Amino acid sequence: MSSICKTGKNIKLAWVKMGLRASLFLVTAALGLAAGCATAPSRRVAVSHAFFLKHPLTPLDYAIRKPLKEYLDNISLGEKAIEVMPGDAKGYSILGGAYYYIWRYYSGNRTDLEKSMAASEKNIEVAPDDYFPRLTLSMAYCDLGRHSEEIVQLEKAISIKPDDIGFHLYRAGALREVGREDEALKEDAVINTLRVGNRHLSIPIAAGSACD
Repeated sequence: MSSICKTGKNIKLAWVKMGLRASLFLVTAALGLAAGCATAPSRRVAVSHAFFLKHPLTPLDYAIRKPLKEYLDNISLGEKAIEVMPGDAKGYSILGGAYYYIWRYYSGNRTDLEKSMAASEKNIEVAPDDYFPRLTLSMAYCDLGRHSEEIVQLEKAISIKPDDIGFHLYRAGALREVGREDEALKEDAVINTLRVGNRHLSIPIAAGSACD
């Protein structure tokens, strides 16, 4: 197998894995609602690594978190993808996810978060109908306490995938963060409708990651 072909397969695999991890956030949130949970998942506002030392990771975090080396390898793959396929969004998607998870689980370094956001923004520029980077950005904005910007990204994600219960769940939580309770209640009604229809179980693998 040629090195170019092997690199292409590795890039695709990393992209799919990143989408799987992101989708786990949405699936878990949706299944929690299906089980009758009345409250939204806890929402973290992280400003430094000290935050993570004071707030233990959730079971979902442990399910999603991978060894640091895997994220570093994904960064190398993402950079290679951008080099060989500059017009393809996969490289930016991989970088956005990898840098975000490094920030979230390992470094707490604002630079890693900024690199994630920059890659996600470029992903949107190249592929505006991809909702993976919208989810990654919304998570980053939530971590920074920038909930109005989080809401904007979630609304754009919803416009792309309106039946995804996870996006509605996180938007309801973000609306409550900024005191927009009336709108959050309307979102709750949408969530209940989607829950009854069980459509929250159809979350694409190659989609893209929101606050826990």
